[in-house]
Amino acid sequence: MPTRADINLLPEKEVSKEKQDSFKKKLAIFSIAILIVTLVAVVAAFSFWGILIREQKQVKSSISTEETVIKNFQKEELASKILKSKVLSIASIFDLRPDFADTLNQVQSLIPEGVGLTDLGVSKDFKVTVSGNARSSADLSNFLLSLIDEQKGGKIFSNVSLNALSGDNAGAFKFSITMDLIKGVKK
Repeated sequence: MPTRADINLLPEKEVSKEKQDSFKKKLAIFSIAILIVTLVAVVAAFSFWGILIREQKQVKSSISTEETVIKNFQKEELASKILKSKVLSIASIFDLRPDFADTLNQVQSLIPEGVGLTDLGVSKDFKVTVSGNARSSADLSNFLLSLIDEQKGGKIFSNVSLNALSGDNAGAFKFSITMDLIKGVKK
C-alpha cells in the first residue's frame, strides 16, 4: 500500500510546472541577489575611484606647494653658497694680512728707553714708515740694531733703511726709518 508521501493527487504536468515555477523563483531570487552584489560592487568601485581622484588632487596640490617651498629653499641655498664663498674670500684676505695689533706690540718691545716714536704709518704694500726722536746716537743705534736683529725685529721687518736723520746741539736726534713688513707675520 502506498504511503501518504507517495500519494500525489496533482497531475504530473502540474507537478512539473510547479517545480519549474519553484526553480524560476529561486533563479529570479538568485539573479536579483547577483544584481544586488554587482550593484554594490559597482557602487564600491565608483566610490573608491572617487576617493582616489580626490586624493590625487590633494597630492597634486601638495606637490605644487612643496615645489614652491623647494624653490624658495633653492634660492636660500644659492644665497648661502654665495655668502659662504664671499666669507671664505674675506677670510683668505684676512689671513694674508698681518696682525697689526701684535706687530705694534712687538715693535713697542723693540723701542729702547731713550727713543720715542712720533709717527707710524703702513702703506698698501706693507711698507712701514717710522718717525721719532732719540736722546742720543747710542739709543738710535740700539733701536736700529734691534730692528735688524734676526731674533727680534728681523722676524717682523726686512729692508730696514734710515731715510732721514737730523741732530741738535743737545745730542738728540730726529729720524725717519722705512722697512718692509714681512708678509708671513701673523697672529
